[in-house]
Amino acid sequence: MNRRPTTKRARREVTDVDRATLEERFEDSTGRPAKTFVLEAHAGDDPERFLAELATGGQVHPTDDAHLHVLDQGDLEFWVDHLDERFWSFHTWSSAHQARRYLKDRVERRRDLDWTWLPSEHLSHVWPPSRPKLLYCDFRGERFLPEGSLARRLQIRILGENTDELINIIAGREEYAAAISVDQVAVHAIDPAFGMVDEAVNRTGRFIATGDSFALHQEFVSGVVKRYRRLVETVEQYLVKWRGLEEGGATIEGAPITIQLSRPIEDLDAFLAQLFSSREPFRLWGIPEISSNTAEVDAVDLHVGQRLRFELGQRWIRVFLYEGGCGNSIARLASNLQHRYDATLTLMQDDLAVALRAGH
Repeated sequence: MNRRPTTKRARREVTDVDRATLEERFEDSTGRPAKTFVLEAHAGDDPERFLAELATGGQVHPTDDAHLHVLDQGDLEFWVDHLDERFWSFHTWSSAHQARRYLKDRVERRRDLDWTWLPSEHLSHVWPPSRPKLLYCDFRGERFLPEGSLARRLQIRILGENTDELINIIAGREEYAAAISVDQVAVHAIDPAFGMVDEAVNRTGRFIATGDSFALHQEFVSGVVKRYRRLVETVEQYLVKWRGLEEGGATIEGAPITIQLSRPIEDLDAFLAQLFSSREPFRLWGIPEISSNTAEVDAVDLHVGQRLRFELGQRWIRVFLYEGGCGNSIARLASNLQHRYDATLTLMQDDLAVALRAGH
């Protein structure tokens, strides 16, 4: 069944579409995969206005569920679930490439929208009851690593049972460990209470699903988002804040976040030029001040327009995330460094290290 709001209806008229309709569409799609893109949205208290801004040239239709809207772009349609006020699910049966291109344009033009940047280990343990049936690793270190570096560019695609065993064998080789970064994973998920789905998810929060249970698909997505939220919100406990005192002066709350690298930064100038170039995917801008083998950078995160302070040495990066900043900034930084410089980096604070490893 494919009931959808007609564009002839008044924009604010309540339609006969709800979550049950979305579930029917998933289960009646005759093998056509559903795609779900999970984005971090800072929409304020008016999600419909926010969606209207995204739908330039299109229309936004309400449904019988206040937290579910249809974003209609003609040949591209999203069912947008914003029950979670921070992490929104954009469901579609349109082309994955077309949907990704549309959302990428919005993410890159706005400060209030970003991908969910899943760290490598979040993907490795994406559905704890099941082991991956596909693992795709994609390491792109050309811009950060000097010529001649081993595994400067590495792609591995493994399809079959127990794919993680082979990846662990390769990662056990010291010369390859820093380049084994998981980019995409697929699992076969079964739950007696719900049914079955085949799920593929990549590191920017794109899910592709087929099966007989939209409820299980939602449960799968929810589990991934829950682990990612734990990382983002744990980061935000370290926000640096100044608090004025009645008797004068001020106190400072929070602390810097330290990324420990397993490989040294051999060319600090080149590394900084790439990291703070304003380009995707890091979205950071700043002018470094370099002294000997260390550097300091007062930077701006182009996602939320907030400033951050960086201090860097050969094997560490210290980040001061100030009040008003977003934990997604650190998740984005760590995830992209895993894919471009060091797949085995760690966060020095114990609670952050656990959150980066998805609790493992």
